[in-house]
Amino acid sequence: MSPRKRKFDRDLPQRVYKHGKKYRFVPKKGKKIVLGETKVEALRKYAELYADAGLLTMEGVLEKYRLEELPKKAIKTQKDQSAQLDRLSAAIGHIPPESLTPQLVTQYLDYRGKTAQIAANRELALVRHVCKVCVARWGFMPNNPCREVQAFTRNREIESSPTKNFVHC
Repeated sequence: MSPRKRKFDRDLPQRVYKHGKKYRFVPKKGKKIVLGETKVEALRKYAELYADAGLLTMEGVLEKYRLEELPKKAIKTQKDQSAQLDRLSAAIGHIPPESLTPQLVTQYLDYRGKTAQIAANRELALVRHVCKVCVARWGFMPNNPCREVQAFTRNREIESSPTKNFVHC
């Protein structure tokens, strides 16, 4: 079930609320943090506390995804995608988010697909979702470069005679 939408102050970040005359940040664990009495002051202090300085590379983006988006998924999915995020972080973690190109993603997909095509497709799906969240919610990327990347297709053997397995009476 999705959280209830705000009726007022819709431009505030998640978990920032106005209590009386003061704006406060309510973390999932720990005490409430008073941000200030005016909205400008509160947003400035929130930016200082939770600056996205670590998000200068894809490693920071992947870590932010692990902390914010992964807990919303099923336990088995969290376990699988956590391992995928580790592999992706090792491969593309040094790249700035705005410098990620379809060619780089395709190079990783080709490299990973040499040994495990299905795993490569799943990691591509995860990178696509990470980039989608970066564009839509966080604004770290101008567009999703993974949209243009084609996944591996499954080659199935088709028998020449479709009635080969049937017994004629």
